[in-house]
Amino acid sequence: MNILAVSRVVAAPADIEKDLEKPKFTRIDRSVGAMPTALKNSMKKVFRTRELSIADPGRPYLDTDFVTDSAKAGLPVRRLAIAFATPHFYYVYYRAGGYENAGKLLIFRIANGRYEFAWGGVEFEPDPSSPAEIIKRLRRKSFDDTKKFLW
Repeated sequence: MNILAVSRVVAAPADIEKDLEKPKFTRIDRSVGAMPTALKNSMKKVFRTRELSIADPGRPYLDTDFVTDSAKAGLPVRRLAIAFATPHFYYVYYRAGGYENAGKLLIFRIANGRYEFAWGGVEFEPDPSSPAEIIKRLRRKSFDDTKKFLW
């Protein structure tokens, strides 16, 4: 049994669940470059890094912690799956490589052009391809929010 697969599932905070009752998407981003600069700066704070090291969807990333090829050594350890915004929140789903190989959802509250980390969760499912799939997973409480130290 994979110990990482054992997790506690929880509901997202009430304001996020309310935001997704009748979602109104203001943008869908399928590349890191398309994401707002202020959001990327907030993500660096959450990741505790100087540079935002995250690959675009479908691009190579360090998907394992075992590196035998020097060309892989410089790859990002994260890869974006999809990101989208509603009027009040910005949702970023990415794949964390290394020993975890987990899907992670970060949600940022949008206020006055700023992006403040509001909530996040981890799951061990294949990457979603659409905002609707992420919403469905949030509704079924697919995310574990007890592993904040893993961002």
